[in-house]
Amino acid sequence: MVCGGTMVAGMRFVLLAVTVGSMALGRPAYACTGDCNLDGTVTIDEILRGVNLALGLAPERHSCGSFDRNLDGQVTIDELLRSVAIALTTCPPPVIRTVAGNGLAGYDGDGRDPLATAFYLPQDLTVGPDRLLYLVDWNNHRLRRIRNGVVETIAGTGELGDAEDGEALYTKFNHPTNVAFDHQGRLLIAAWHNSLVKRLDFSTGRIENVAGTGLRAFGGDGGPANEANLDLPSSVACDSKGNILISDQANYRIRLVDSAGIIHTICGTSTPGYSGDGGPAALAQLRAPKGQAAPPAGRIAVDARDQIYIADTGNHVIRMIDTDGIIHTIAGTGQPGYSGDGEPATQAQLNTPSDVAVGPDGSVYIADTMNSVIRRVRPDGIIETIAGTGEQGFEGDGGPATRARLDRPYGVEVAPNGHVYIADTHNHRFRVVGDVADELAPPPTPTPTPTIVLCTDEVGSICTYAGNGGMGLSRDGTHRLAATLYWPFDIAFLRNGRKVFLDWNNHLVREILPDDTIRTVLGTDFVGDGPDDLSDLTPEGADPRTVALNHPTDVELFPNGDLLIQAWHNHKLRMADHVTGRVRVLAGRDPGFAGDGGPVGEARLNQPPHGTFDAQGNYFFVDQRNQRIRVIYRFAEERERAVIDTVVGNGTSGFADGPTSVALVNFPTGPNPEPAGGITIDAYGNLYFADTLNHRIRRVQFCSSDFKCGVVTTIAGTGVPGYSGDGGLATEAQINYPQDLEIGPDGNLYLADTNNHVVRMIDFATGVIRTVVGTGTKGYSGDGGPALAAQLNRPFGIAFDENGDLYVSDTFNGRIRKVKR
Repeated sequence: MVCGGTMVAGMRFVLLAVTVGSMALGRPAYACTGDCNLDGTVTIDEILRGVNLALGLAPERHSCGSFDRNLDGQVTIDELLRSVAIALTTCPPPVIRTVAGNGLAGYDGDGRDPLATAFYLPQDLTVGPDRLLYLVDWNNHRLRRIRNGVVETIAGTGELGDAEDGEALYTKFNHPTNVAFDHQGRLLIAAWHNSLVKRLDFSTGRIENVAGTGLRAFGGDGGPANEANLDLPSSVACDSKGNILISDQANYRIRLVDSAGIIHTICGTSTPGYSGDGGPAALAQLRAPKGQAAPPAGRIAVDARDQIYIADTGNHVIRMIDTDGIIHTIAGTGQPGYSGDGEPATQAQLNTPSDVAVGPDGSVYIADTMNSVIRRVRPDGIIETIAGTGEQGFEGDGGPATRARLDRPYGVEVAPNGHVYIADTHNHRFRVVGDVADELAPPPTPTPTPTIVLCTDEVGSICTYAGNGGMGLSRDGTHRLAATLYWPFDIAFLRNGRKVFLDWNNHLVREILPDDTIRTVLGTDFVGDGPDDLSDLTPEGADPRTVALNHPTDVELFPNGDLLIQAWHNHKLRMADHVTGRVRVLAGRDPGFAGDGGPVGEARLNQPPHGTFDAQGNYFFVDQRNQRIRVIYRFAEERERAVIDTVVGNGTSGFADGPTSVALVNFPTGPNPEPAGGITIDAYGNLYFADTLNHRIRRVQFCSSDFKCGVVTTIAGTGVPGYSGDGGLATEAQINYPQDLEIGPDGNLYLADTNNHVVRMIDFATGVIRTVVGTGTKGYSGDGGPALAAQLNRPFGIAFDENGDLYVSDTFNGRIRKVKR
């Protein structure tokens, strides 16, 4: 969308049911080629207007976007001939086709034909003032566009980060969700998980902040938008005056940034609900998902009259704020469902509508997400489905849009030519509905067979054990070496023989089966926090196929074979029953700190990445944002009834060795930190943890059975990040952002020295540190040769198998690698 609207004014939305005339019934669901007045026919006068447009003779007020069938800003002979053919017959039914996406979830680079390019859960798209398509590639954390017949990235590295100001191609986003253009042709970005609104200036290639501090909260009304707090801003739009409108999802508000940069609330009260129709929008209540694992929701659009349309997702309705500031429901009953086509929209049921757009004739288009359809509310107030059957899936390209299948579309946009574009999210495609020409997908590019260097028995050699080096999602049943993983975080070789790994940016817990294929143990096809029915909070637990996760980081084994999963961004510890597979939450609810001295089932955690059992069944874990190491006493037996307490740290980041009562730790806690803080325990009960932002490895020696007495000592690292000291005392060496820790079969301590791109070992007998894997240079190389000559790319996890071989989660190389020991 271009701020100020590309649609024409002239129709005020009908709020009540009216008598439907023949013209209303005859209006098509889109603008067919040459249908300038959108009445379903093409006249001689309209064809003549098209001729004048083609010759450059028509004044701007006589423009007719519907002639520009291929969205190139020109009117061609073919488009004129198309309009003549329609004039002799009628507007054909709208056809659907894919414009970008090969249907595979992942990232396979830029420079490809749009139909041969992989995207991952795309959320939105818009047509720029240059008539190019701008695409929100959500789970690849990138903004992309189609130009000169290929896809290119315009902002985002693909790595998660804080969306800091600077060069757009070096900005690290966390799930950007929506884009719109302002009057100056700059791209506004709803940086959703960053809780920021950013702006990309194409003349400089730089990103700058528009609104938000990065803190997920509410505040700042009446002051500068850059100093205000937002909470999951899901969309941006502009009115004709250049004001920027923000859907502040988890604050349940619509906010406005005026031309002076001052922010105000214009709708919503910060209390979720459904009220206020017929009154001032500022007093109305909206509803949307709020938690860290909530899906994007509550997007907005503005028409040429500056009326604001809201997808009130949690209330299953579409609402409109008129020019007097009064709010009305224009579609939906407030109850989820799929009904009402052909009837007044206010009597129809919607199911989790996520996005809304306005067409040239004032029609309102709805991404009716959980119904897997796109619907239109006509200017006469009648609702109809224009794309999708209501059944999830993918089919129908090249045929009638109403016979096609979509899969939970989150985004909808209307182009200047009246065509309707869809972010078909779970099909990982962008599609278009309208008078569109068939465009065949290019011949499939054969997937190159990855070069596989077989593992050998030569001690010290390295090979790839799992992953083909890509970034994406492979289906269950894929051979481990052919599988595409998305930032594998860690692997565990469990005592019962299972090989379980964390497919981090796919938000899945998976395992490698005896036949060397992969299988999903836990997680769904979307980011989330448990099942929709919250059954993982019940004693019976939930079907693991329904339990959505948000960045799982660790897996451990209870003595009876049950799995313990740390879902870092869910702030929870979950258990999967070894017999039934059913999953339930043992600890954690909303993020925070609470519960010490009481049952862990009532405690609150804040991004716990790693944990470990001792021989007595006590469970120690890093509570990252709470800046603590905590213990759950007798967790192996007592489960959620076990008592939790803090053993190191007081909630304040810092550094101090000494008694556990005064020791401080420093784990990343910025707006969008990475998981941090590996932890392990040796045979003598000594606890070791990676103090990531202190760039140290530290040991806790306890002197009481309740762990209230103990001493913390640094055993590696100077506190200054760097890479030095091999062959000398570990306490004099520099390490950089250490992550996972393991006690090796030789009794020594191994660490993932992540930002040095190596794995190192501390010899407990001598205190000497040395590198065992990696050169210290970021990259990928070395399979088949010595591990010390191989290159890694930010390894986050390490593990040992039953034979004593070392496995490295070479995270940003998309591989798990094996070192023969």
